[in-house]
Amino acid sequence: MYYQLIILFVITLIFLLITKYYLLQNQKCKENYKQQIDYFTEETTLTSTQKLKKKYNIEILYLSSSDAQALFKKSSQYLQNMNQSNLSARKCETLSDLYDKYMGGLQDITDTDKIQVDTFLLTTLDKLAQHNYSLCRYLAYWLRHISFAKGQEWLESGMPHTLDNTIIMDPNWFTTPRTTTLFHELTHIHQRTKFFDFEDLYFLLGYFYHPKVIKGMEQYYQLNRNNPDGASLFWLWHYPDSTIGNASQITRGNTEGNLVSSKASGIIPNDTNNGDCWWIGAVFKSAAPVSVTDVNYIALQLTRAADGTYYLLQNTPVRLDKFKQYNDYMGINDNNYHPNETTAKYMEWYYTDAIDKHSVPEHLKYNGYKAFKKYMDDYLATYFDSKTE
Repeated sequence: MYYQLIILFVITLIFLLITKYYLLQNQKCKENYKQQIDYFTEETTLTSTQKLKKKYNIEILYLSSSDAQALFKKSSQYLQNMNQSNLSARKCETLSDLYDKYMGGLQDITDTDKIQVDTFLLTTLDKLAQHNYSLCRYLAYWLRHISFAKGQEWLESGMPHTLDNTIIMDPNWFTTPRTTTLFHELTHIHQRTKFFDFEDLYFLLGYFYHPKVIKGMEQYYQLNRNNPDGASLFWLWHYPDSTIGNASQITRGNTEGNLVSSKASGIIPNDTNNGDCWWIGAVFKSAAPVSVTDVNYIALQLTRAADGTYYLLQNTPVRLDKFKQYNDYMGINDNNYHPNETTAKYMEWYYTDAIDKHSVPEHLKYNGYKAFKKYMDDYLATYFDSKTE
């Protein structure tokens, strides 16, 4: 009788445990089902703007045309650098004319535009979260720190550009957003606000800052197209090699052409290359250009005297698309006439490579991009790894 009671107790206990298990499983299924319903409800009811806020803590700042007018300051270096050729390219005679024209160069961003862009940004972030989470976090960070403005079709011939921490996009971008353009322009704001993130990279790519007027270059300085995303005229390029020195030797500059450190003495390229280097720029085809796109992209060869002074070797420009040494290294030969533009273009490639691995081998044929990719991989791992904040 005693053993029968024990057996009955064990059977009862097993029955209770099995019943409890199935009850818990049923409860879990109900909770999962509820979560699925909640997720489905959220996906179908929340707007893209709300999802950006909920998933990424991003609220995009869109400037009205009147608010964006404050970006154009007569005292800014950008406007003060508008010489007669640059005014002519913008169909103006005086700086006051240009300022007045810029005041009418912006449009209001419509509610439809905002929905379109918010949806685009959410899709881009979600895609990056699957392919390169660090780059996703990088994009999210900068979207929290910038604003958008909408230019008229004629503003800077429709070319997107940045002022302060605002991206001024062409009107078409708001109806058909382009991801590569977004990354390009975000890079310019990164360059402007945190230039020290790029100093060593520029050195690796062969650029160095030489804050002195080079004799014989006067006509080219006068015809240089004024670009708010690469204002300095004093960047020079030398084919990168191990003989140039180390990064601590570089004269530190910034995107506005001002020295950051007065202690640095600059790079002196190795004499085995005769000290030759190049000035590269977007130069108007005449003193009275018809638009800001009326330029030639050229390289001018310089040489260095014994005292370290650079001067124009010969007054014969080389078309940038014919500059084989530069093109073989960089892989781009049109708008990459300034280190800010080169690295912004590379950032376009970096994004493309993140979501399309088939594009990587093509880009890695160029040593310039290989240096950029390694630098950016390390940068993102240091500051935007998923384990860090």
